Formats: sequence, C-alpha cells, structure tokens
Amino acid sequence: MYKELPDELLVRPLGEVLKEISISIAGAQKAMDASSILTQKTIEAAIERGELKFEVEAPWYRFSEVEVELKVALSISTRKEKDKKGRFRGFKPVIMVSPLNAVYKNRFDYSEEGASQIRAKIVPVPSFQRIE
Repeated sequence: MYKELPDELLVRPLGEVLKEISISIAGAQKAMDASSILTQKTIEAAIERGELKFEVEAPWYRFSEVEVELKVALSISTRKEKDKKGRFRGFKPVIMVSPLNAVYKNRFDYSEEGASQIRAKIVPVPSFQRIE
C-alpha cells in the first residue's frame, strides 16, 4: 500500500496521524465522562441507602480545547487509485509524516532546521439537534 520505512520511524500518512490523535483525545474524554457517570451513580446509591442526607452532583470535566503541535519531516508519496471495477485510474498523492526522533535524524542525517510544524486545534462543539 504505502512504501514505508521501518516501524520504529513511524512514517505514516498525515491524515492517519491526525485521526489517531483525535481518537485518543475522544477516548480520554469518554473515560472522563464514564468516571463522572459512575460517581453520580455511586452518589445516588448512597442517597437511597440513607448514607447521604442531601443531593450532590458529580463533577463533570471536559477538554475546552486541545492544541496539538507536531514537529515532523514531511514527504509526499503516491498511492495507486482504482475504480469500482478494479481498473487502474492513476496515482493519488499522499502526504507522509515522520516524527523527528533520534532514529530518523541519524538514519537520514536530517536537520531539525528543515522540520515542518503541524498545528491542530480540537474544540468541543454543541451536539446537533435533529430538525424536523
């Protein structure tokens, strides 16, 4: 599929890297939500057992925004594109990124001065409501 260097260099398509970062952040948010839900259920059970005489609400946490800044080496690769019938249609350019770790720098004698920076900001948005 992609012409890749050894796994320790972590050369991946840019979209895949950004997707994995986003999924990781979403997973962390989900874990925080699950913790708040569990805390609220514990509080409600304690109220029902008479251990608490007043109602308490569990705290809820959320990422108000997450800024991600990556220093990477960029390269462009190509991927063969085929149509639904499996016929070759051409090549699609794919931006590949590699983190600037010691292995990459030493193997390719890469200078950090040539590094690219990728910045992404992920912010929560209100959920969409169904319009009827």
